[in-house]
Order: sequence, then C-alpha cells, then structure tokens
Amino acid sequence: MFYSCGNLKQLIKKNHKKTSTFFEELSKKNGNAFSVRSNYINTSYVWTYKKKLIIIYKIQNGKILNKQTEVKGDLDWLNASYKDSEMYSDCFELDGDLISYKTLLNGEYISDDIPVNIDCFISKDYKNDFYFNIANDISTYNLLDNLMKNQ
Repeated sequence: MFYSCGNLKQLIKKNHKKTSTFFEELSKKNGNAFSVRSNYINTSYVWTYKKKLIIIYKIQNGKILNKQTEVKGDLDWLNASYKDSEMYSDCFELDGDLISYKTLLNGEYISDDIPVNIDCFISKDYKNDFYFNIANDISTYNLLDNLMKNQ
C-alpha cells in the first residue's frame, strides 16, 4: 500500500499516540511496559512481562493488530540497575528509533525514552542485565526485522 508523505506522517502520528496510550495502560496493569518504534515507520511494538511470560503487541495504523505470548522464564532482571552509561555511549541517535520502558521498582515507576539506533542496540554485548534482556528480546522475537518489514 502506498501513502502520500502527508498521509503517512498522519498515520505515524496516530500510531505513536496509540503506542503511548497502550504503553501506559500496560505499565499500570502489569508494573512494566516496553516499546520500540521509529519516526519513519507506521508500525510499533509494545510488550510487557507477567508471571514468566512476555506478551508482545504489534500496533499499526493506530490499532493493535496481534498479540503474541511466549514463556520467558526468570524475570529477576527487571529489578536490575536501570541507568548505565554503556547504554548511551555507542548507540545514541536522535533521529529515528526510540526504545521506551517503564517499570515499577520498590513502589516507584522508573522510565526512560531512549533515542537509539536499534541495530546498534541489539548488537552490543551488555554487562547490565536489564539492557541485555531488552536487546535480547528485541532480537529473539524479531521485533526489529518485523518493524522494518512494515516500512
């Protein structure tokens, strides 16, 4: 399907709004939410962890298209340290992709929106369990490949 630039920008804006709203809903419901999106693509992914499961939602044109549930196993890494300079050192990129997270830790939400080059992000070898698991899940569940297929 082909869109004009104006129409595509409108669809991307609508998709970002749905992604943000759904992201907030999941973080309140499950105590965590993660998302990956691009400023140039009308598709995004939002996922959450619950009782040793990862639940992934594909959002396109501002609508949830599908839900995928997989066994994840141990989720102790969700309590790992969040801020780590290694995350920002190599992959920081202002225009393009955005990884967001929001997790409940000791009664407080910790969140961040990280402008990154996702290819770089998933190719790094992280010492930090938190970032390692985010990158690993983006790779394991092909979120980057699926995101790029929907350009």
